[in-house]
Amino acid sequence: MSKQQPCPAPPLSFNFEDSTVLLERAYQTQQPWEAVILCDRILETDPRHLPALELKSKSLWRQGEFEAALTTIKFAAQLNPFDPGYHFLIGDCLENLRRNGEALEAFERCRASTDKRIAAEAEGRISQLEQVQQQIVAELIQGDREFSRAYQRDAAKTLSQYGFCFSEEPPNEALIEQLPRPTLWARPS
Repeated sequence: MSKQQPCPAPPLSFNFEDSTVLLERAYQTQQPWEAVILCDRILETDPRHLPALELKSKSLWRQGEFEAALTTIKFAAQLNPFDPGYHFLIGDCLENLRRNGEALEAFERCRASTDKRIAAEAEGRISQLEQVQQQIVAELIQGDREFSRAYQRDAAKTLSQYGFCFSEEPPNEALIEQLPRPTLWARPS
């Protein structure tokens, strides 16, 4: 992994009021592509503008551009590694890219969050990812001789080589139970 060079500070001529107006417009738009354009205008003059990086990555995610969203939010997480929301979005992008082991690792960084909603949601996602990976591993053992042999020789090494990751601690089911359940409203006939 190459180390990214730090971004320069915004030029002295940069107008922070302009970035505030652009960011407000970006938050108000209902079009994710428009939010990306507005955020890019801010980032041209201030590449370390965390709110613009976050909104851009969320907008890219809404467009299904998970790789671009991942790159953007990873940069924000480098600038502020203590924000669990950034790691949650990293996990979400990785999960959508079917990189389940890496997604689980990102969600694990959210477990200790003081924001109980993020912590509970991360626990739920960890539980789901582990179930999905267990099913995939079982199918590989049954249907892929090479995987099955390698797994029998050294399960941990094989799982790691194939990109699987399992949490060392089980998901906190009590915290998961606190998550709000989706509700379906039906209109009376």
